[in-house]
Amino acid sequence: MNKLRLDNPNLTFGFIGFGLIGGSVARALRALYPSSRILVMNRTVSHVRKALDDGIADTVSGTIDGTFQACDVIFICTPVARTGDCLQKLGGIVRPDAILTDVGSVKSAICRCAEELGLSDVFIGGHPMAGSERTGYENSSAGLLKDRPYVLTPSAGILKDAKEKLEFMKGLIQRMGSRVMILTPEEHDLAVAGISHLPHMAAASLVRTVMESDTADRMMFSLASSGFLDTTRIAASSSEMWEQIAQLNPEAISRMLTLYIGSLVKLRDAIDTGHFEEVGKLFDLVRPYREALNRRQASSPEN
Repeated sequence: MNKLRLDNPNLTFGFIGFGLIGGSVARALRALYPSSRILVMNRTVSHVRKALDDGIADTVSGTIDGTFQACDVIFICTPVARTGDCLQKLGGIVRPDAILTDVGSVKSAICRCAEELGLSDVFIGGHPMAGSERTGYENSSAGLLKDRPYVLTPSAGILKDAKEKLEFMKGLIQRMGSRVMILTPEEHDLAVAGISHLPHMAAASLVRTVMESDTADRMMFSLASSGFLDTTRIAASSSEMWEQIAQLNPEAISRMLTLYIGSLVKLRDAIDTGHFEEVGKLFDLVRPYREALNRRQASSPEN
């Protein structure tokens, strides 16, 4: 009997890495499937033992081993630089009738790796578009995924020979309260380069510009308030993570940086030549798009 049915109460889920996103997905699945089994692998077991106490995880281990063969769906939730190594280790473990997926913010490189390892019939790339400045399982919440986009980038093998697996994943994600989007890996990577990768790098560059321009008595630091703090909040993100993302999505990030730098140069040139009306035109141009984002956010059920 096919175990990959949404009405099967006894599904087994596996998690490789168990931080904010992995923990949030697991909490959502535990609420949906109380009698399911959830197996967790985390390199530092002590960091996730609380998942056992919370009743979210059934087992916790520090290595990927044969016990994960029991899993119907395995989520790789490690930093993106480690995803390839996890795919390689899981290649000889995951069942042909199971699903292997990930939650990484870069898809092209990861999907290519899965294909090269012969996993195209089981791998479906994934990226829940949710997050927080707080990290770790202790900050996870089933509500983190509520009404958030969840991108799937199915492999050619899935689209050709295993569409039922894609339909299962779509249904599972919808049950968790997220909105499914099906994209190619390339479409995903360009989109997130614009809405996530570029903003993080722009925020960090803005902080550096102000920091290096500040006076000896740190006048700018003393005056910085909500505008600067709101704009640069994400500059405090993990340096290791963003170095990895840059390495895995360089073409799309470079393309978006080039467009952004071009926009800044036009703005600088307009000010240098006294065409100050161009500043007003810029704000008039972008205001409707930004206000539409505000309306979408305000109408979200999570609010």
